[in-house]
Amino acid sequence: MIFIIDTREKDEYEFSGTVAIKQKLDAGDYSVAGLEDRISIERKNIDDFVGTVIYQKERFHEELIVLARLDFAAIVVEASLTDILDHRYKSDVNPISVIGAVVAIMVEYRIPIIFAGSRQLACHLTHEILKRFASKHLREQ
Repeated sequence: MIFIIDTREKDEYEFSGTVAIKQKLDAGDYSVAGLEDRISIERKNIDDFVGTVIYQKERFHEELIVLARLDFAAIVVEASLTDILDHRYKSDVNPISVIGAVVAIMVEYRIPIIFAGSRQLACHLTHEILKRFASKHLREQ
C-alpha cells in the first residue's frame, strides 16, 4: 500500500512503516495510490482551519464539492473542539462562528470534521483511516 501526499502539502505527515509519494491530488492532502478518486483526507492545523472556513469560504467550497463526491473524505484538524471554543487560535473570529462553519460543512457536504486534539493524533488517525479504507477496498475486489 502506497500513500499519496499532495504536492502542495507543506507540513506533511511522516507515516512509519508506510511508503508515501508526492503527487498532486484534486482535493485533500492524503490518499492511497490507485484510490485517489475514492478517498482523500484534508489536514488542517487550527489556524489554517479557522482561516480557511471563515476567510476562504469560496475557494474551500470548490474543494469541498470535489471531496463530497468521493466514497470517503474527512477533514482532520490538529486541535480539539475545546481549543476552538477556548479561542486558542490567532484569528479574532468568534469561536461560535467557527462552530457554525463546522456544522455547515458537515451538514451541507456530509464531510466529517475530526478534531484529533494534536498533530500526533491527527497523523495517527489519518494513517489508520487510509489503511482501513484501502483494506476494505481490497476485500471487496
